[in-house]
Amino acid sequence: MKRWLAFGVWVLGVAWSGCPGPQGEPGEPCTVADNGDGTATLSCPDGTEVIVDVAEGGGNVTEVDGSFQVLNAFDVQFMSTVRSVSGDLLIRVAGLTSVDFPALTAVEGSLIIEDTETLTTLTAANLGIVGADLIVRDNRALQDLAGLSALTRVVRDVRIEGNRDLDSVAFLAGIDSSGDNTLDDVIISGNESLLGLTGLGGLQDLRGNLVLENNDILSDLAALADLENIDGDLRLIDNGGLTSCAGLNGLETIGNDLEIDNNDALFTLQGLGNLTTVGDDVVITNNRLLSSLGGLSSLSDVGGRLTVVNNDDLPECEADDLADDLGVNADISGNDPNC
Repeated sequence: MKRWLAFGVWVLGVAWSGCPGPQGEPGEPCTVADNGDGTATLSCPDGTEVIVDVAEGGGNVTEVDGSFQVLNAFDVQFMSTVRSVSGDLLIRVAGLTSVDFPALTAVEGSLIIEDTETLTTLTAANLGIVGADLIVRDNRALQDLAGLSALTRVVRDVRIEGNRDLDSVAFLAGIDSSGDNTLDDVIISGNESLLGLTGLGGLQDLRGNLVLENNDILSDLAALADLENIDGDLRLIDNGGLTSCAGLNGLETIGNDLEIDNNDALFTLQGLGNLTTVGDDVVITNNRLLSSLGGLSSLSDVGGRLTVVNNDDLPECEADDLADDLGVNADISGNDPNC
């Protein structure tokens, strides 16, 4: 069934309606296809098709009411005049190296940039608000997201995962995570070229987890100097270039677990000297060069278990002493037996 312009798109006025989802949730994404005659067909999963006049002088869509996915150059052209998307915006373009959404100011759902092979840059210079998650994952060639530097608010999670060539998250510098603007999870994982975390200086509190995992050359946590509280977990896992925890000096409380695992170059926990409380478990495992637990000198309250296992250069007696000081059950083994 095809419905013409009056059904859902006001090309000189306000909005295009996508396929609605359950109450309180964004709808399923719709697609747009060029008809080759100055019109385009917008198709939704419920079978609705809307024909839009996109010929010169035919007007422009300024609002998308629902979710939308950008798969090709025509979708990018369609989005060039859109100011807001009330659902999710999924960008999964094929064959393009750069995309630009010059009019976009707000995505009320999640902004998801994923599974691109050739995309190197993305620009939305006026985008200030993402109403749910910001997800950038599995983009093989993506190098530069400076075009998202106008972002000031992400309501839920920031997930930067599996982007082989991305070497900076500086585009996140304008995001505030304090007071009522506190983020949920921040997950930085599997980014082979990421050197540091410049751009995360706005983090003061997190409602969820901070996960830094499998970033091969990440060596600098200095950008996290203002972070004071994590309600969830702090996980430092498989970061081959990380030598210390310097940069986490402001961190005082972790609501759930502290996990430090398999960081091959980590030789000290200096940087965690102001950490006093971990609400659940402390897990320090498989850090072959770690030689001291002295960086945890202020830790006085652990709500769960202490696990210190298979840290080749760590004197086992240091782990025993820490367990005694904390008065917690402990699993301590496979460390250096010489004290």
